[in-house]
Amino acid sequence: MNASSKPLPVGLSIVSIVCFNFASYIGNGLPLAVLPGHVLNTLGFGSAMAGLVIGLQYLTTLLSRPLAGQLADCFGAKRAVMTGLVVLTASGLLTALAIVLPVSPWVGLALLMAGRILQGISSALISTPSCTWAIGLHGPAHTAQVMSWNGIAAYGGTAIGAPLGVLIRDHLGLAGIGTCIALLGALPLLFAQTRRPAPLLPGMRLPFRSVFMAVLPNGLAVSCSSAGFGSLTAFVALYFDSLGWANAAYCLSAFGVAFIFARLASPNVVPRFGGYRVVTVCMAIQTVGLLLVWLAPSPL
Repeated sequence: MNASSKPLPVGLSIVSIVCFNFASYIGNGLPLAVLPGHVLNTLGFGSAMAGLVIGLQYLTTLLSRPLAGQLADCFGAKRAVMTGLVVLTASGLLTALAIVLPVSPWVGLALLMAGRILQGISSALISTPSCTWAIGLHGPAHTAQVMSWNGIAAYGGTAIGAPLGVLIRDHLGLAGIGTCIALLGALPLLFAQTRRPAPLLPGMRLPFRSVFMAVLPNGLAVSCSSAGFGSLTAFVALYFDSLGWANAAYCLSAFGVAFIFARLASPNVVPRFGGYRVVTVCMAIQTVGLLLVWLAPSPL
């Protein structure tokens, strides 16, 4: 076996898979700080519509999870991720077209929403299948390592994407953001083709309803914990704008950096203290954080 054919170390191999989720979340982060202002100030719609345009992606991701799981189960996680990258490319192209085409505000809004829907579908097809791909390659013993790296990739991508989106808008315009989203789908797709697929495991698949009911109690806690992130992504740019503040993107970056720091600095808190205690403390911290955003007299 020559050097070029030697398998990667486990950690590096996991990173080489979850990097697709990293690219996806950079694409998710790019429009967060700039798209609400475009809907509000350029297209002339209200704050509710601006929030809907941002939130539509996450709603679509939620609704697309069962489809993503079925695709990964039937055709393999690699196929699901590659399909997601194709859809991400299409979403970026639609976003760019919504900006550059000389159309009415309603048509422009419809194109933006179509792009957001596709981006939501792509996120569902990339995020969880990336985990199952890496776990399928290295076994359940590395599940915690895969989940940790996947979380770092997701929120690290958001932390980078939000200020990068502002930079791209300032130099290339909003159409440049759509183009970059398309590239974040197309370029990783070339790399994904070179990665080894995980084997398909035979056996009966549990129906989605059974899985949903099994994870519902703990899943509700995860949903509540995601409310803070959802509030930030959908409305922090509008909130900053309403107060005359700049640099809303750095608020999203601070969230992403804090998430990564917490993951790296406290890897053993759940085994040591128990999941219930950790969740309780984290929910309290999130409440304090949202109150600080609400009561802050300045961006600093």
